Amino acid sequence: MRATVPNGEPVMRKQYWIGLLLVVLGCAGREPLLYYGAPTQLPNTTREMKSPGYWIARHPGPDRVVLEAAMLEKFNERIWRDAGWPRDIFVANAQDLRERLESDLEDLRRKGFFTRDGRRADYRFFDPLRAAMNLEVIDESRPPRYGVVVRFADQRILPTREPLYKIQGDLDFDELQNSGLDAGTPVAILHASRDGRWLYLECALTRGWVESAFVALGDAKSVREFASPVALATVVRAKADVFLDKSQTHFYDVLRMGAGLPLAGKPDDEGVPVSVPLRKPDGTLAAEMGFMAARDVSSNPLPYTPRNVIGQAFEMLSAPYGWGGMYGEQDCSRFIQQVFATVGVDLPRNSGEQAKVGRLIAEFPPGTGAEEKAKVLAQQGIGGITVLKFRNESHIAIYLGMVAGRPYAIHATWGYREPVGGTERVRLVNRVAVTDLWLGKGTSKGSLLDRLEKIRRISP
Repeated sequence: MRATVPNGEPVMRKQYWIGLLLVVLGCAGREPLLYYGAPTQLPNTTREMKSPGYWIARHPGPDRVVLEAAMLEKFNERIWRDAGWPRDIFVANAQDLRERLESDLEDLRRKGFFTRDGRRADYRFFDPLRAAMNLEVIDESRPPRYGVVVRFADQRILPTREPLYKIQGDLDFDELQNSGLDAGTPVAILHASRDGRWLYLECALTRGWVESAFVALGDAKSVREFASPVALATVVRAKADVFLDKSQTHFYDVLRMGAGLPLAGKPDDEGVPVSVPLRKPDGTLAAEMGFMAARDVSSNPLPYTPRNVIGQAFEMLSAPYGWGGMYGEQDCSRFIQQVFATVGVDLPRNSGEQAKVGRLIAEFPPGTGAEEKAKVLAQQGIGGITVLKFRNESHIAIYLGMVAGRPYAIHATWGYREPVGGTERVRLVNRVAVTDLWLGKGTSKGSLLDRLEKIRRISP
């Protein structure tokens, strides 16, 4: 659900054409809608519910190990085999690349998105970009080059910083934003724009265009060594700072939860030494000693237990929502991926693929009642290791548990509706939050439970 209003109580009234209302809000009426910032404490939640301890205390087995370290590797292999994605950048190739890039371009042309200045994106927007993509010189037999991302970089569907919006002025939802890559991400480079300012690359989770200034080039051997360290300092906080000095005053960049850098020495009370990728003036890869706070990282994945997953999810509580990683934040699926990465589970990037992982507990056909779904969750849902996928939208959440017959989840969410008299009000959450799954009940879109499509347990 989208709208462009501040995250506070003052009301903004917007009227869109009926077609735009149908796209954004699924609303069939012509009446203007009111948009409000959501309250800090959402409906049917309490102060205690915003603490991991509340849910851990209610859990039947918070410290039961779901998967031992020895089994995680096989589980991860199965995840990526089922997803049909190799995850290993060293097997990446440019097969069908030109066709894929042409398809991306034409798909965007057809959708009628808006540019920054509010006009429909037409040939004036797309034709120069097609020329910049330099598709005619793609050699699908040429082996890829390799590199490492040196600072947080936006990954784009087209090689431009210019945005496209489904709704005019909808600034938080740039349809060209594909993902965000943290410093230290190894990549295979499959193509370059005509002017060399953009690289089309593949990493373990996604593929897309990244500005070349954010990538340091290396041969396969040096990149493989960087990508496969003996030990990795993995971020276990919402974000972690990277410094280039032991006193931690020379700031370099920020890593998001689940990202990591190679350990470069023995941690001590003053910090954790890590190998920081740098881009030399000639564009090639170099590494420098850096430091991170010991409290921010772990040198091994945390044990995969419900306690740890819940704890990691709550490290992200109130973190801002970021469509496709915009502003260095996370959307719903990236939130899920980041949390499970800290316990060694390598989930795909998008919610559709995440909803294929692990054990299917239930899949509900359209028309299944919300009460029936709540009953299944009460009987078979296990807090922390159960994910919920919602119908007709790319939304996904981590199930927490039941309270007084109500199911709850934690997720990175944009907003919800509430009935007000004979109309509806849209509340914008725009953060990671704990919510009751009856949220939205009585509205034209229905509650989260009404839209619940799949229940999956992230286990073999």
